[in-house]
Amino acid sequence: CGSWERFTFHRIEDNLVVFPGHYRVFNNHAEMHLTNVQDTEVRGHAEDQDVWNIVYEGSGVYTLQSQITNKFLAASSNSDIHSSDSNDENTKWLLEEKNGKICIKS
Repeated sequence: CGSWERFTFHRIEDNLVVFPGHYRVFNNHAEMHLTNVQDTEVRGHAEDQDVWNIVYEGSGVYTLQSQITNKFLAASSNSDIHSSDSNDENTKWLLEEKNGKICIKS
């Protein structure tokens, strides 16, 4: 994964396809689940509170949408992670599987 953040995606549905689908996202470095509980705040939680719907947008690009808030996972120009009501260029992600882990990059 190089400098990309490493996450484990736990599939909610029984399907053999890696993407798209509904996932709980676990940050292996922080040992926390990625959660958007309210507003634009995205943070880690010990419990697996949020489910993220991953949608393929084409050309290798995906969006991740919180089932709790219906907001999209976004990254600002300085790489701060937050959520957004808009599905725009800040909410597009590249996902790549390496060694059983999913690498994510904005």
